[in-house]
Amino acid sequence: AARQRLSEFTPQGLATVSWAFAKSAHLAWRGAVPPASAQGGRAQGGDAPSAGPPPLRAALCAELLAEGRAAALNPAELAITLWAFATAGHTGGEPYRCLGEALMPRLFPPRGLEGQAISNAAWALATARHENPRLFSALAQAAAANIDRLGALDLSNLAWAFAWSSQVPVAEHPAFYSRLGSAALVRLSDFDGGSLSNLAWALAVASPSPDVLDAVAAAALSERLAEGHGSTA
Repeated sequence: AARQRLSEFTPQGLATVSWAFAKSAHLAWRGAVPPASAQGGRAQGGDAPSAGPPPLRAALCAELLAEGRAAALNPAELAITLWAFATAGHTGGEPYRCLGEALMPRLFPPRGLEGQAISNAAWALATARHENPRLFSALAQAAAANIDRLGALDLSNLAWAFAWSSQVPVAEHPAFYSRLGSAALVRLSDFDGGSLSNLAWALAVASPSPDVLDAVAAAALSERLAEGHGSTA
C-alpha cells in the first residue's frame, strides 16, 4: 500500500522512509543482497550486486528522481538518502547522480553539510562506486572544514571512502589529509580495532605523511595484539 502512495509523500517523507527501511535492513528495501555495513571498510565496495532493486526501492527511487523532488531535500536529508541506497547495495547510478548534484551546492555554510553527514555521504558514494571527482573534491573541502566535529568512526569512514574511490588524491587535497592526520593522531585512543585497520589501509593507499601512517599502523597493531592476548587469557 505504501508503494502505491509514494507520490503523496513530501521529499522529506521519502528521505525518512528510505532511512527507516535501510536502518531496519527490511527485505522490502534491501532485497536479497545482505546490506552493507554502516561502519565502513574495504570489503564493502565489493558487495555483489543484486539482480535488481525490490519494487519498493525502485518506486521510491523513481519518486526521488521526479523533477525537483531531490532538490527539495536539505543537506542532511540528502546524506541519509544516499546512505540508505548504498546500504541496500543499490547499484544503479542514477539516484547517486541526482542526489549528488543536489548535494554539491549545499556542502558549505551557512546551511551546509556537517559532521557525520559528510562521512555518511562520502561513504555512500564510495560504496556505490560513484564517479564524480568534483563532488568528492567538494566533500574533502567540507570535511577539512569540519574535521574537529568528526568522531573516530567518521574519520575512519572518510579516509576509507576517499581511498577506495581514488578521487581525492593527496596532491590536490593536502589540507584535508593534513587535518585528517592531525585529528587521527589526537584521537587514536578513540578508535577500535576495525576502524584503526581501515584508517591504516586508507592512509597507506593515499600515502600522506609517513609519520601519521606509522603512528596509526602501530596503534592498529597494538590493538590487534591486545585483542589476541585477551582471547587467549
